[in-house]
Amino acid sequence: MYRLFFRWIWEKVVPESIRNSKPVRWVANHRKLTIWVIVTVWINFFPATYEYDIVHYRKYSYWYVDDPWYPYARFLLPLILGAVFLFIPPDPPEKK
Repeated sequence: MYRLFFRWIWEKVVPESIRNSKPVRWVANHRKLTIWVIVTVWINFFPATYEYDIVHYRKYSYWYVDDPWYPYARFLLPLILGAVFLFIPPDPPEKK
């Protein structure tokens, strides 16, 4: 259902000149790689830096810098996500 909604937005709201541009087509064709890069950058470069509290409220970001699991999350989560994406079969071609 959500795919239909996003497809409607893509076709009705985004101008055709943007939809057919090379960078947008590349991102659409390499969706898994794009998601992997976004998650990796988010974990590594945008950790939470607000005042640390034992009870996590996740105010601005998921990972807090002083969290004991943060060094492992920086390396292992992108690695695991990349491995999962390698084993997920590619999307079937769209019927026109």
